[in-house]
Amino acid sequence: MGAIWMPRGKLVEDLIDLVGARVGLAVNEASFENSIRSTEYVDLLRGESGELIRIRSEAVEELAALVLAHFGDIKAEEGPFATMKTCMDLWRDNPNREAPMRRLLEIVAPQIRQRSDSGILFISSYTTMLSLADLGFNTPSSTRQKGYISKEQMQRATEILKEEFGETGNYVAIRIFDAILREREVTFLFSRIRRYTQEQQISLTSLFESQALNGDRFDQRYIDFLSVNLDEIDRINWRQFEALCAEYFSRQGLHVQLGPGANDNGVDIRVWPQEGNVDAPPLILIQCKRQRVRVSKTVVKALWADVSFEEAKMGLIATTSDLEPGAKMVRETRGYPVDIANRDAIREWIAKLRTPRTGLFLPDTLP
Repeated sequence: MGAIWMPRGKLVEDLIDLVGARVGLAVNEASFENSIRSTEYVDLLRGESGELIRIRSEAVEELAALVLAHFGDIKAEEGPFATMKTCMDLWRDNPNREAPMRRLLEIVAPQIRQRSDSGILFISSYTTMLSLADLGFNTPSSTRQKGYISKEQMQRATEILKEEFGETGNYVAIRIFDAILREREVTFLFSRIRRYTQEQQISLTSLFESQALNGDRFDQRYIDFLSVNLDEIDRINWRQFEALCAEYFSRQGLHVQLGPGANDNGVDIRVWPQEGNVDAPPLILIQCKRQRVRVSKTVVKALWADVSFEEAKMGLIATTSDLEPGAKMVRETRGYPVDIANRDAIREWIAKLRTPRTGLFLPDTLP
């Protein structure tokens, strides 16, 4: 892969647009700079926006994957070189099949140049994809220009590899096609996949500055962002934190009522069993505290009083910090039915709510 010359500002602009199109978050330059702060590219992207910079295309792909992963794109976490990594894994994990495996990989990845102790030097998903397509069809030039492979070509290539190499060929084809599809979801230079239009994007700034909610739901894109940037939870708007807590219990199959935010008399969320009677006493009363300082015993006592008054089963304090020692002692010695979901618990909630990993189910070893 070669080098690219482009204005620094154009690269930054394209990467910010990529975040919006793939993750659905509209971010500003300050948020973008934060995403690259701990990467090796931070100095390259600092300076005059109009200055021409030279960067290798594979570095652009890596940079794009790092930025997408920072903003919560789970597909970008393994980086932009899934095909190369898969081929290297297939090579290294099967030393007893070295001769047939080499022959098989030379068919599906013809640009293998040499082998070293570190494995295959470089494998392009683009040429690998076209090689697989050509196994069963005469790939037209228009297809080559677009870097496209159809489902029919995938199926035919898999059949041909299975006919010649048996289940090993079938396994390798499935592994590599899965890697190509995952890589195409991430690649910056060779894909124009847009999951979100500009109108569908939401502002990342709103997570921190706005009390406006999407109904009583907490947007999945914010959850995915927080899953890789948990420290940012200290800065999110207090109302957004309440919505996050309500979202967690709603997804557990419970009936959730998020309070008005202001003038809620100390109860932010009420929870009933699924399809429970909202006129009956709640199962849980929740008080949300998005704060750095520890929660005082005054809050514990007040929530206990609300639990008693509404005849709820229990109370819960959900906080980004923890209880003060005095608050813990009062709760334990007096036997208050008030539980605590501290910062570690909130981290676990977000991990459960984040977008799950997807992909083909594949065994760990060859059949």
